Amino acid sequence: MSSTEENIQQLDIIYILLATVIRPIDKPFQSQPFSVADHQRHVYSVCVQNGKGILSSGAPIARPPPDFPNQVSTSDDDCPDELKEIAEALKPITEEVNDIEIKEFVLQFSSKEGECPTLIGCAGSLFAPSPQLEPFMTNDLAIPIFTLFYAAEMSVSPIQSQCITRGKYCSGGTQSVERSKIISYHISCIAHTLKEKNLNQYLKSRINSLCPVIMMSNVSVCAQCFKFYSVEASQSRKPAGAGRECGTATLSDHNRSLIVRKENRPTTTFANRNNGNNDPKSRTMPVRSTLPIIRPPQPPYQIGNYTSSGLRVASDRSTVALELARQTYKGVPFIFVPPPKPEAKFRYRPKSTALK
Repeated sequence: MSSTEENIQQLDIIYILLATVIRPIDKPFQSQPFSVADHQRHVYSVCVQNGKGILSSGAPIARPPPDFPNQVSTSDDDCPDELKEIAEALKPITEEVNDIEIKEFVLQFSSKEGECPTLIGCAGSLFAPSPQLEPFMTNDLAIPIFTLFYAAEMSVSPIQSQCITRGKYCSGGTQSVERSKIISYHISCIAHTLKEKNLNQYLKSRINSLCPVIMMSNVSVCAQCFKFYSVEASQSRKPAGAGRECGTATLSDHNRSLIVRKENRPTTTFANRNNGNNDPKSRTMPVRSTLPIIRPPQPPYQIGNYTSSGLRVASDRSTVALELARQTYKGVPFIFVPPPKPEAKFRYRPKSTALK
């Protein structure tokens, strides 16, 4: 038995729904919302309307399970041709987006006369991962995490003069950065979470094949995100060690981006400040320090700021040079020492000829 046959698994309906987010079909059908989580356990909701997948942030609203009358399977002899055409359109896009080979493709629909058919399951469907995907199949959630990442990145609609990160501390999109740098950092977050060494190259090649334009475009970012993605993200490939967290922004109007929360502020309670002592009588108020607070001066030129003459700063070389000079000469007093005075010599002064 070959290795491909040994890895034959049951197909999940999530694989089909996420595929329609990236590759919608022209055959109208719908589905109920299903939940799917990313590598950080952030829950999303995915459903299909008129053959197009819709991805939104947050779990679907809890409702009682609906009744699906007139259930029909594509394996039945009396299955309508309309449902078979939908299955034929869904099979190639499911294989392409998820990087799998479908062995058996059986779909279950709930069909009413005069209404759009509803996809309710894919029991009996089997697939095998591609040779490139097979090394990462040790994690059962590898395929939904990868496909959700593709769908989420391709659902972003960049807005001019607005930071694509859309974080809590982001300002206007005054800078421009290559989209590939942002996606590369997000890929490194997934690889670090799943602890897969060769995952970076695989995800880059997959998103390049699904949407090559997305890696070559430039997007607007704020000054803080520009500095992070241009310098810090390329220097450190371990987000946890860098003290940064890769999170998610809210999906509204299909505008979505994985964001980097630049400040991780843990909440500190009163009890924690008193070494965990919860006795009100033994609590001691913290002593305010009497030392003056010394803050370093702000650099004169920051990227994205405007000078007094109205010019926008596009480089921070002068600021970097100034900081290096401060570190180098901080122990040397900048005091002008005048040259020594020449020795006093006798100078002949003529007598005054004024009349007395």
